[in-house]
Amino acid sequence: MSISAPPTRFAPAPGGRRIAYCVYGDPTGVPTIVAHGTPGSRFQAHTLDASAAAAGVRLICPDRPGFGETDPVDIDGFHAWDGDFTALLDALELDRASLIGISGGAGYALAVAQRVPDRVERLVVACGMVPGAPAAATRGRLPVVTLAYWLARRVPGVLGVLLTRRASAPTDPAKPPAGLPESDRLALNDPATRASTARDAEAALCQGPGAAVADMRRYHRALPDPLGTITAPTTIVHGDLDANVPVGVARWLHARLPDAELRILPEAGHLFALTDPTPLWRALLD
Repeated sequence: MSISAPPTRFAPAPGGRRIAYCVYGDPTGVPTIVAHGTPGSRFQAHTLDASAAAAGVRLICPDRPGFGETDPVDIDGFHAWDGDFTALLDALELDRASLIGISGGAGYALAVAQRVPDRVERLVVACGMVPGAPAAATRGRLPVVTLAYWLARRVPGVLGVLLTRRASAPTDPAKPPAGLPESDRLALNDPATRASTARDAEAALCQGPGAAVADMRRYHRALPDPLGTITAPTTIVHGDLDANVPVGVARWLHARLPDAELRILPEAGHLFALTDPTPLWRALLD
């Protein structure tokens, strides 16, 4: 199944670089930047287009540095995305915007909320991995995901090869990983969703797997500043059956952000937003 391509736009970034991004939803709606997952690209929010429009949300989804068509950046650590976030806001003539960090993009969203709080209207952490989360918080994670994080630190070249192979041959819905919750299986069985996620995976690694490997390598370290320094209104949305990022990670984050709201979704997995993104819009707009 083919899917129509949203137009790719470009914005200038620090150091003469450029940021590639797509806009979804309501063009006059609540401006919201998406920090996509790992691997991921500007196309990751494509499945949210219609529902975002209905909710009155303007979703701006850039490729993070080194993914898709956004130039890489010579900065290591989660603050590598700070400059792109502010540059994109400037290009869009926005003083502030809400921010959604999805899965492996959550660490970058948290980092931005720490360093440029005056430009973050609201923060939503959706099925998000958190830098420095202890092993106890990730109990119940799919073994293949745990292996990927281990490879990122110990044998990054092997992980790069595996990610490239996976992008060229996405998960067969008839043979999902053992331990995947039923809700995620249903999401993967939808032909339109499969087409969209396959396109996202292909775009994500068009510069190679280096940015994705770096993402996973970084997560064993905590952010330089304590999580408790985040002052933006924050909502954590997480499925209680998430096998990629177990719900223990969300609870661990919430314990360090006592003023944040934790919304645990019953019977939901890692891909809950693909089947019902309503919790995202409620977190943004309530």
